[in-house]
Amino acid sequence: MINTTTTSSTTTGSTTSKRYLSNFPIAEAESTLSNVTSIHTQLQSSLYETQNSVQLKALDKHSALLQELHQRQAAPRRLSASAEATAAAAAASGSGGAKTATILVSKSKTKTGLPLLLKNSINN
Repeated sequence: MINTTTTSSTTTGSTTSKRYLSNFPIAEAESTLSNVTSIHTQLQSSLYETQNSVQLKALDKHSALLQELHQRQAAPRRLSASAEATAAAAAASGSGGAKTATILVSKSKTKTGLPLLLKNSINN
């Protein structure tokens, strides 16, 4: 399903881009980023030829949209880098003499529906 949004040239750039991107799947962000970058480049080049207020508004709108798309594309990278840092910190603290707890449970359930506890130990 492709989401489309139509806007008039009288709307502000930030409002348009946020409304447009709120319903936009992140998986399609790369192709949209390419399209918006192309439009942005065309607007910039035509702006040098004529100083038109409609073109300036369109350029502002596409600049805001392009910036938000770049932020969305960078967000998963930041999240994965944060997860890697957390895992590295946990591994470093685990080898530094900290206590580790191990709880092993069975896949089978007791009469109450809870998993069967096989082993519960704390290593110093």
